Amino acid sequence: GGLEDRAADDLMQEALGKGDEAAILAGAEVVLRKDASHIKAHVVAANLFEKLGRSTEAEFHGACIKGLLGSLAASGDGRSPKTAFVVYHVREEYDVARAANLEVVSQALQDVDGR
Repeated sequence: GGLEDRAADDLMQEALGKGDEAAILAGAEVVLRKDASHIKAHVVAANLFEKLGRSTEAEFHGACIKGLLGSLAASGDGRSPKTAFVVYHVREEYDVARAANLEVVSQALQDVDGR
């Protein structure tokens, strides 16, 4: 569930803060086992695998990131309710913003024509 997913994400974040590579990878793996579409966990894994010289695994996670962001971008442009991104988790909106080097300053949920 949502609370369980946040707990796994928090553990990954905590490991990142400590720089504990084994715990970072373990945390990313737990997050990705629960949700293979978790872009941030793929970014964490790709960066660490790259640092460790494990290029095959880094490339795998890089391809996942590219595919997931491409899917979100193909769903809309996010400029209006009619062309909104289709997401399953709010965090995906933040992932798209981060990938575009944008900073989210506010967020609001709007219902426009049932969307």
